[in-house]
Amino acid sequence: MKVLVIFGSPHRSGNTKKLLNGFLSGLDRSAEIETVSIFDLSPMPCDDCGYCKGADACRKKDLDGFFKSFGMADIIVFASPVYNFGMPAPLKALFDRFQRFFNARSERGVMYSFMKERKGVLLVTGGYDSRVGFDVIKKQCERAFNLLNITLVADIFIPGTDENPVGSLDLCKAKYLAGELSKEFSKNDN
Repeated sequence: MKVLVIFGSPHRSGNTKKLLNGFLSGLDRSAEIETVSIFDLSPMPCDDCGYCKGADACRKKDLDGFFKSFGMADIIVFASPVYNFGMPAPLKALFDRFQRFFNARSERGVMYSFMKERKGVLLVTGGYDSRVGFDVIKKQCERAFNLLNITLVADIFIPGTDENPVGSLDLCKAKYLAGELSKEFSKNDN
């Protein structure tokens, strides 16, 4: 089982990282986990140049290696804080770069650029005690996942982390979720 984590927070030891670590601790020990920090990857934004309308590529090459890992993963985990009722700018830039897969479908008739079906997990923390930002992020993920041959199988949202940081109950929930996903994946492999 190959797991690609897209870590969307600039804080390497904040609430989003704690929630992610709780989730990862519940995965089967044989899982191959690759973590990409979106702030380190720093994707260039899409400028709608039109290159991908006629080619199965982007004229910007900064994400070529990332998309190779992205295509080989069995499970894609997006871990993000809520920023101003949405995802942080570098993560949004990545989502905007999924435009090439929309163009593959709409311009060239390619249903899925990634033939391998994958499972998606969304882990979100929010400083404010509101679901609005989470709902926006989840909707963006669902739309993108439709293009990327990913089925969203689980999500966790922990609100109010400015007042109440991610706690042990949240971590247990994340660990349990990962354990169930691992069991399902193992069952399907046998």
